[in-house]
Parts: sequence; C-alpha cells; structure tokens
Amino acid sequence: MQPDAFLVHMASQLKPLLTLIKDDSLRSFSWDMGTRMPKSILSHISTKQASITSFSMTAAVHQWPDQGEASPYEAFRLAQLRKISWIADGNSHLFALRRLLSSSSGHLQEIVIDGKNFDPLQPFSTVSHNDDLAYKIPQETQGEREVLFPSLKKLSLSRVYLGNVRVPALPWLPPRWVAPVASLDEGDRADTVLAFNYFQLRSLKLEKCLRVDHLLSVLSGSSMSMELTSFELIVDSRVIPRHDHYRLGTCVEAFLESFEGLKNLYLDYSRLPNFFQAISRHKATLEKLVYQQREQYDNQFLWKKELSMLDLKCLGVGLKPSDLLPCLIQLVLGPKISEHTIYRPSVQLLHIRDGVQLTCKFKGPKRLEAEFPRALPEIYNFARWAFGPAGLPNLEILAYGDFAHQGRQPNILLCKSQLESDGETPYRQLTKKDVRLWEVVRENSDFLETCPETSLMY
Repeated sequence: MQPDAFLVHMASQLKPLLTLIKDDSLRSFSWDMGTRMPKSILSHISTKQASITSFSMTAAVHQWPDQGEASPYEAFRLAQLRKISWIADGNSHLFALRRLLSSSSGHLQEIVIDGKNFDPLQPFSTVSHNDDLAYKIPQETQGEREVLFPSLKKLSLSRVYLGNVRVPALPWLPPRWVAPVASLDEGDRADTVLAFNYFQLRSLKLEKCLRVDHLLSVLSGSSMSMELTSFELIVDSRVIPRHDHYRLGTCVEAFLESFEGLKNLYLDYSRLPNFFQAISRHKATLEKLVYQQREQYDNQFLWKKELSMLDLKCLGVGLKPSDLLPCLIQLVLGPKISEHTIYRPSVQLLHIRDGVQLTCKFKGPKRLEAEFPRALPEIYNFARWAFGPAGLPNLEILAYGDFAHQGRQPNILLCKSQLESDGETPYRQLTKKDVRLWEVVRENSDFLETCPETSLMY
C-alpha cells in the first residue's frame, strides 16, 4: 500500500473513534505510528480538541512531503500546549515543527526535539542549516514582538545541529537573548541570537548534537547566569576528531564553571581532565552525578579525594564492577575530612553501567541479552562488599545495567538483605514487597534512565 493510501485508510479508521470523544476534553495526544498524521486527523485535533496540553509525535522522514509541496501542517495549531515531544528524522519536518512551536510558544514549559536518523558522521561542511534548531526557529516569527517561550523550563535536544549560523540580529528580542561569543572560530559573529532563552531553563539535555561546543561557548560566554538545576550531556565521540576533544572538553568545563546550583549532572563524556574543578561550584547542591566513561579515558577518577567532598545521594559510573571495587575501597579507607573524621560515602543509590553494556553496545540487543548473565557473578561479588560491614553504609539500592527504553535492556536491582544468619549474603534482589525501595527507584527514574546505551526509534 502506498504511503498516501495508507494514511487515508488509517484516517478512515480513526476518525469515527475521535468523533466519540467530547470536544475539548482531551489533554494529551500521542501519535507514535511512525508516519505523519493524516490531514483529516490534524484538522480534527486542531478544531475539536484545542485544549490539548501535551502532544507527542514520532514520524519517519519518508512520510513528509517534499520541499515545495503543500504541508498538511499549515493550519495545525495547539495554542494551549505545555509540553511537546517531536521525534522525526530528516529536514522536511522542521516546517511543521516551527509552526507548531510558534502557535503555542506562550504556554510551552517543556520541549523535546529528537532528529532520530540525523547522520552524525556527515561532514560538518555538508550539514544543511535546515538542521539548525538552536538558532533558526525565531526566523519564522520575525514579525511578531512577543517574547518566545516565556514559560519554557525544560529543553531536550537530540541529534540536531548546534553549529554557528550567521542569522541577522533581531532587535525586538530582549537583550538577555543575545549572548556574546567568547571563544569561537575566526569569522564567527560576535553575537548569536538563540532560539530559546536558555538562561531561564531549569533542565537542559543535549544528546549527540553536532557542534555542541558552539552552543556551550555561547552560554558560558554570556553575562547572564544559567538557572539550571539539571544538565545532561551525551557526546558521540565517533564524530569528534581527535584534535577537537581538548576543545570540547574545555567548553564543557567552562560551561559548568560559569554558574552554580546544579542538583543533577549527567555526563556521557569522559575527556574532562579538570572535571572536579569544573563542578566545584555545584558542590553544595549536587545530589545526583552520572559520569560515564565509555572510552576508559579516565577510569581512575574515583581515586581522587575531591569525590569525597560531594554529598551525593545517587552516583552512576561507567566502570566494570571489578575496576570500581578497588576505587571505592580506597575512597572509603583513605580520605579524611578532618584529622579525626574519616569520610563515609553518603551514596544511597549506586548505578553501575559497564562490563557487558559497554563491550556489547554495537553487538545488538540479542547478543547483549545473551552475555548479560555472564557479568552477574562480578556484580554479585561487588554487592557482597558494598552491602557488607566494610562497604557503603548508606547504600540502599545497587543498580546494574541499562534502565532506559522502558526496561527493554537487561538490568538488575539489588538491595541490602535483612538476614543476618551465618552463610547468608548481605544482598538480595528487589521484590514486589519492597514498596519503599520501589518508590526510591521511581523518584530517581531520571537518574537511572539517563545516558542510554543505545537509541530506539519506537
């Protein structure tokens, strides 16, 4: 069946169902069919369910009209949106996205944009500026004078281009949206107009975006201070030339040093030689830290005494259990806060995501599931120490594996055993009866699901 015929058939099946729903009663609508929405469904949602506050779209590139063709999204408006999740590959969907963002900019509090099949290995010089969502969105609304996204607090950008685009300055934008650029390539503009007011965000996620160094330089070079409490950065090292790692690491560290107040810091990039200096301004507030080390670039960072100065509740690392164990033993036995006080780690939730995960990341899910059990003896040995008398005194849960994608990857959760009889292990697996511990897992789902090993389209 041809794509257009399929959409017509799908619309004929769904339209009668939608008409049964009372007008303006829907608050959330998700289209995860892997196709664009049929025109008749778009029209119905826009006119009959205009009070929707949460909209999610997952679509494939071949389902979008070619450039120049009339877009079915021309009249698609949802003015009451608070949250939008837009997952689509290619460039042709950006027109629809910009229109939808423009129509709902006044109320949006959360935006998720993921260019799923954006080719990360495409040379920088050939990347189309149509991919640039960080700077070009305001161009759709240059004639308007209201502030874009005044309520936006949470922004997630995945697999999009964040390089410098020489857009003309828009004089109607508030001064805080024009950020001076401190250390960019020669020839770049002295100021860059940002599509989003990053300085009012509380949560920012940048996942496998090209030229993320540019955006971080813009933000850290501004006289405005960030208000972030959560920052997640995932870097695809395959697209970073060897000589550019130092530059990127410097940009990341400068960004972290440019403000304070982070509670959650999730990093999937280990080329940060001054990591602890960079996060020192967040020492008083930092509660959750993930520091993945897929390349084993600095796998001894846990030896450093600076870690003992952090009062962390959750710690996630990319080390094999056998490599992590001597590091933590040294940390527990070695550092002293004062002459008479030995540091005792405060970590309540420890997440280890290495071993099978990192060695099998390119082998596919079936290979991963087959090899996961082989790593369990190693994690059990670690758990014996962690939950034992010489281990981590505040540890409640030890998590191992990948918890992203709704548990599609293998993982295990261990907790402290209450049995004290001889011969019993000091740990056990979580069960349904552990209501309080499952509440801890739920409250920290963002921590466990961050920096996933693999990406899934659906």
